[in-house]
Amino acid sequence: MAYGTPNTLKVIFTKMIIITDWFSLVRQSSVVNETPYQVPRVAVLHQGRATGLTVNGAILEAQFTVNTDTYLLMLSDDCPYEETLRVYLLNTNHKIVDSARLAYAYTSGVLRDIQVVGDNMLDFMFTGSSCYRLMIHDRPRHFWNASGGIGEVFRFLSKRRLEITREEN
Repeated sequence: MAYGTPNTLKVIFTKMIIITDWFSLVRQSSVVNETPYQVPRVAVLHQGRATGLTVNGAILEAQFTVNTDTYLLMLSDDCPYEETLRVYLLNTNHKIVDSARLAYAYTSGVLRDIQVVGDNMLDFMFTGSSCYRLMIHDRPRHFWNASGGIGEVFRFLSKRRLEITREEN
């Protein structure tokens, strides 16, 4: 219920994360040069149209709209014995604003139990019983990535918008 006259009513917009199904992937294959250890590459389509964006990953696990000006894509590499989760934050022009990666040597992972827990946060499980939190910051900032994932150790050297942390059970 709104109180007051229409000209005194204020509308406050907050950050929102909404599940979407606008994106799909097309595997980029080079059968001649492909090795078993090569990171898979995919072309990203938005509503069935080519975006010109190619990223690492094989399977589109989840996708979200964040506010109305960014998209969040979560991809896996489809490697059952040493899985990698790749997270991409895209702008409306389908350019990568930021990316993050979560992987552990010799560890399988399945993305599951994704929950939107705030205006800019997702909780999910990936490896074993570990719960992770993905925060999407409004502006790039320095932070220490405590997820412990391979390849993310030096992320504190640059400003980022995506932050993955391991939550204590």
